[in-house]
Amino acid sequence: MSGRYDVVVVGAGHNGLVAAAYLAKAGRSVLVVERAESAGGTIGGEQIAPGFTAPLAFPSAERLHPAVVKELHLQAHGLQALAPAGITIVGDGGPLRFDGRGRMAASNANGAPSPADHAALAELERLVGRIAAALEPLYGKPLPELEELRAADTIDLLKVGWRLRRLGRRDMREAMRLLPMSIRDVAEERLESPALRAALAGLGVEGAWLGPFSAGTAFNLVHHRIGAAGALFAGPSFVAAGMGALAAALEGAARAAGAEVRTGAEVTLIDAGPGGARGVTLADGGHVECETVVSDADPRRTLLGLVDPGLLEPEFLAAVANIRARGGVAVVSFALDGLPSFDFQGRIQLGGLHDIERAFDAAQDGRLPDRPLVQLTIPSLLDNRVAPEGGHVATAWVQTVPRHLRSAANGDQDGWRQGREALADAVVAVIEEALPGFGDRVRARRVLAPPDLEDRFAASGGCLYDVDVCLDQALFLRPLPGWCRHRTPIDGLYLCGSGTHGGGGVSGLAGRNAATQVLADLKAGRLS
Repeated sequence: MSGRYDVVVVGAGHNGLVAAAYLAKAGRSVLVVERAESAGGTIGGEQIAPGFTAPLAFPSAERLHPAVVKELHLQAHGLQALAPAGITIVGDGGPLRFDGRGRMAASNANGAPSPADHAALAELERLVGRIAAALEPLYGKPLPELEELRAADTIDLLKVGWRLRRLGRRDMREAMRLLPMSIRDVAEERLESPALRAALAGLGVEGAWLGPFSAGTAFNLVHHRIGAAGALFAGPSFVAAGMGALAAALEGAARAAGAEVRTGAEVTLIDAGPGGARGVTLADGGHVECETVVSDADPRRTLLGLVDPGLLEPEFLAAVANIRARGGVAVVSFALDGLPSFDFQGRIQLGGLHDIERAFDAAQDGRLPDRPLVQLTIPSLLDNRVAPEGGHVATAWVQTVPRHLRSAANGDQDGWRQGREALADAVVAVIEEALPGFGDRVRARRVLAPPDLEDRFAASGGCLYDVDVCLDQALFLRPLPGWCRHRTPIDGLYLCGSGTHGGGGVSGLAGRNAATQVLADLKAGRLS
């Protein structure tokens, strides 16, 4: 493969496809190169048994930002998002059910929220919603350059400051207090019902290498509310025909805008010199020339693995090496020949607040938890296109599990050779407690442990968010202090993946923001 383009995008994950679509819409010639045989990365889907299509990593798309859907006309390219389907909490006195609007429904006597809990939850939802709305302008565009504030940057900061000021003295004070708190402290301070506390804890640790007792998990909760509509517990929004349909819609949008997407094309080197980026070299020996390279690979993979280290300062390389990308999520999917009888449609969380913390304790010690936190979705209850008639697909997001098992002979794969089946067995055991007979229905299962996620998606540490979401790796500090505007020290090389500003989850904002920054730099004459 050879040729010349204005922009080469490395990786066809959701942010790479989003960035490519926006850049191509702006009139740039764009090539997307992807090492896998299909586009989509972590939002793809695959058959785990004949006729059973399970998501690869992310099971739902409720965080996809409305601006990305609208501006890229994703619905015209086949995207059909189903309505939020609710959440059921089992553990700490549940079950506690929320419908698709996030309203509490039936609960047993032990876990029934009190009238005070209903009022406290409504107040917490109001506060979190106001904080997320105040922060959204910062997430939805490249951040101002604090060291060289231009008039436009100053205006943007003033707008954000005005939004924060409009919170009012009381809400501003509560916001500043809440963001660094642990989600456990938030839950225990505001709520009485153990099941409701567990529900909140599950949201606070979503996708994070953190336990509910960890400081900053309240910020993780707010982070996942950016651009999200509806109540805290509205539940997942599945994509009709599976998450692969979202990948297809994004690829369709990029192609319709004029971008080329080539799969089965692995980049081994981002070519650069004193003048900046000048192309990419592929595993087959091909070379593609360009003025700008936009990498959807995570920051560590890009800057430590695809770039000549001699082009970067030692202090910068050390800072990149210290980026935390630990993830801690495993994905276990099941092909089922039927379902036990139960009342559930959206996501079921299996585990109480202290169960979640104990699972994190085990992971930090390099062990599999005895009772992993399981967040189970069964999209086939709402969409019969992902399983044969009478069959179902179930996917468990499992938190928290270690990248390196302590029992591994060399600290790497050996422990996971046995650990995969041990983890799947533990997940089935947890599900069986709530849904007796589930295990008898399993006809096939697939385990993607952290090393699998790392290998399959080139995700450092198996982190599905590329860089851990936490207060010191967010906004102006994501992925590194001073490098929040998607640029790198190499002129013409940009980052657009989930580990950059706006990223962390399936929102598409990181790709959108990166494209906006590239186009702004082109307009300002920073690039040729």
